[in-house]
Amino acid sequence: MLSLNLTIATLAHGISVELGSLNLLQTHVTRCTNLGGDPAGGECCPGLKLRNLNGSMSCEETCSKKGDDPYAKNATGIYLECCSGLQECQLGHLSVCSDSCKVHQEASCLCVFDLDRTLTAKQGSAKACPRTKETDLFDKAYGTGNATLSALAAAGIDTTFCRDCYLGICSSGVGGGRDSEWNQFILNNIMRTRPQDHLTERFPFVKDWSWGGSERLRLSSPFVLHQPAERKPMAIEAIRKWYESTFNFVINKDHVHFFDDSLENIQQFKQEGIQAKQVSCASRFNYNSGDSIGVCGALPEEIVASGTSGPSLCDEASPGPSTKE
Repeated sequence: MLSLNLTIATLAHGISVELGSLNLLQTHVTRCTNLGGDPAGGECCPGLKLRNLNGSMSCEETCSKKGDDPYAKNATGIYLECCSGLQECQLGHLSVCSDSCKVHQEASCLCVFDLDRTLTAKQGSAKACPRTKETDLFDKAYGTGNATLSALAAAGIDTTFCRDCYLGICSSGVGGGRDSEWNQFILNNIMRTRPQDHLTERFPFVKDWSWGGSERLRLSSPFVLHQPAERKPMAIEAIRKWYESTFNFVINKDHVHFFDDSLENIQQFKQEGIQAKQVSCASRFNYNSGDSIGVCGALPEEIVASGTSGPSLCDEASPGPSTKE
């Protein structure tokens, strides 16, 4: 306990008063930490709770934000309600907080792309492949190296008819790795159309990767990696159904378009009822097995609706540069 003996205090107006003796309790004052800060031994401010994510401490809201799952456990092990002004929406297998549960369907078509040698060109081929663009991001595919955008990816998907469609990826590869800078670049910069952007703005969970490899494929997004080539037809149908079950979108099979450089992959779509088109037609590399892959990747002018279901393969009149691997 602190004791202060104050006898005379002179006020601003020159009036003197006797204060006598005051006793003050000695207290410990702790500053509270605001949203997102590390309390560093202190306390989180009112309305916030301490969150421990893999040893990283921060103060977070005690409610689920827009796009978050209210049923995901927080640091205290309890489930949270949606923050004020948001409502809980059940979207397929997901429960998310949103300002509205109504989702307007802007497009009735779906364009799905292979990744390696479709959205990309061979690493180091930018000088030999017109309109491609090399990045400084690491790509694990084939011989590895700096990821190189195909002419399609460099120009943008929204320069094709797919500008009016929702999007998906179905790849047997993994890019640079699920959480790599290259994979983030793909979702943030390549997979862009107006309908897709509007959907992602409202529901950020769409911009994520799903992992294939299982016969019972359960998607959390329309972007599928590590999907065996022989199961690509199954994955593309799963992507179509994901949009249907998650947002109640109606996309008919004959409005689904798949683009892949691999001859073997496209040939699998004889009975699937969707339009599957081979790309990178003028720049190819043939394996001894007889299968072939693209070199420069897809061209914007190759991204057209074939008009009929089933595989549409390369022919001698295909546009674009001829480049050997």
